[in-house]
Amino acid sequence: MKVPLGLGMFLTYLVYQAGQTPFYVGAWQLDENKTLASLLSQHEIPAEERLMLRDNINSDIVHVLHQHVFTTYPANRMPEQLKFTPHKVEILGDTTIRTTYFSRPHRADIVQILTFEGDCYYVRSSKWQFKEYYCRVE
Repeated sequence: MKVPLGLGMFLTYLVYQAGQTPFYVGAWQLDENKTLASLLSQHEIPAEERLMLRDNINSDIVHVLHQHVFTTYPANRMPEQLKFTPHKVEILGDTTIRTTYFSRPHRADIVQILTFEGDCYYVRSSKWQFKEYYCRVE
C-alpha cells in the first residue's frame, strides 16, 4: 500500500514527537534575583508585607518535574533517594502547563499554573500574585 508523501511525512513527525521529552521535564531551581525583581515591582504590596515576603525567598529549593511525578528538595542537600509525588500535567499552550496533585497536609488538590520563558518558568505566588521564578539546572 502506498502512503501519500504528505501523510507519510506527518506520520514520521508524530513518531518523532512521541519520543521527545516534554519541555517541562527537568530540574528547576528558584531564581532569587528574578523572583525578587518581580516582588519589588508589585508596588501595591504594603512595605511590611513586602519585607516579609522578600525574607522568605529561598533560592535553595529545587523542583524536579517528570511527566507523571515531581519532587522538591533543598539544593544543598539532595536526598540519597528522591521521594516523588504523582501529579497530573495538562498542557494549556505552547508555554503554559497546569499541574494538579493531592496534598496530604492540606487534604486537598493543589493546582498550579507554570508559565515558561526561555530556560525558566514562573508560578504566581501569594495573594499579591508576584512571579516566583525557577530556572533549569539540569
